[in-house]
Amino acid sequence: MSKFLISTDNTCDMPAEFWAQHTDIIKCPLPFSLCGVEYIEDDEISFQDYYRLLSEGNMANTSQINQYESNIKFEKALSEGYDIIHLGLSSGVSACHENFKPTIKALLAKYPDRKIELVDTLNGSGGLGILVSEAYRLREEGKDITQATSYINSILPNVVPMFIVDDLVHLKRSGRIRSLEASIGTLLGIKPILAIDSMGKIRAESKVRGMKKACKVLLEIALRKIDAKLCSFMVMTHGDDEVTARKLGSEIELKTGVKVLYVHLTKVIGSHTGKGTVAMFFMGEARYALK
Repeated sequence: MSKFLISTDNTCDMPAEFWAQHTDIIKCPLPFSLCGVEYIEDDEISFQDYYRLLSEGNMANTSQINQYESNIKFEKALSEGYDIIHLGLSSGVSACHENFKPTIKALLAKYPDRKIELVDTLNGSGGLGILVSEAYRLREEGKDITQATSYINSILPNVVPMFIVDDLVHLKRSGRIRSLEASIGTLLGIKPILAIDSMGKIRAESKVRGMKKACKVLLEIALRKIDAKLCSFMVMTHGDDEVTARKLGSEIELKTGVKVLYVHLTKVIGSHTGKGTVAMFFMGEARYALK
């Protein structure tokens, strides 16, 4: 049985303790830039400074996965006899999945005895975190890459992402909503309840006025959809608004018994959602049917 490594990208959100305990996970960088400075890794600028600059009206830009850096990391693993399962950002919100295919094809031609499984997760942020954690668990239980990939694909619909944004301007800029909708929504204090559909694309589940009502809707969704039998933990990410995230998370934890992990929202995704975003990811009721 060939051993395998798990790979993801820097849109995957998990607490620092997780990464410290799972140092062999490969992380492929998606560069981002703000105020004329390009960053490769998240830790090159603090979350507080990043979201402060966004809230001051500065616009961030994101790039596709760094093929050169990723190729180096993958080739090292393959040359050491490892197979790789890659769990990256949804193809519905990024071209990274599709653009990564030529690199993987070239690597497999060079290492024909190895396997690389490229999974379209139809998810991101904490949803990726849950999938990466599950893949790691399966490997530690002795599953091979084929078994792990099969299981991960089977649970993709059950990893539920829901989020709210505080400022619609970033969604407007990234093309998620029209300019008129953003302008009116901002004036009225509209907070869309957003999800990721079966195509991996962001869509609005509903719209409410005010962050307090939006959090109440998220709580109701969590209580209705979380499956405690599947869900050993859930991930709560935020765009530098830990107070709101913890208030919502503590209510969910109290009423479901599911442990909540709190994480700053990765800067690549935060570039498109802005400061004040609150998101939750958990295992629960399937959000779409497997094909």
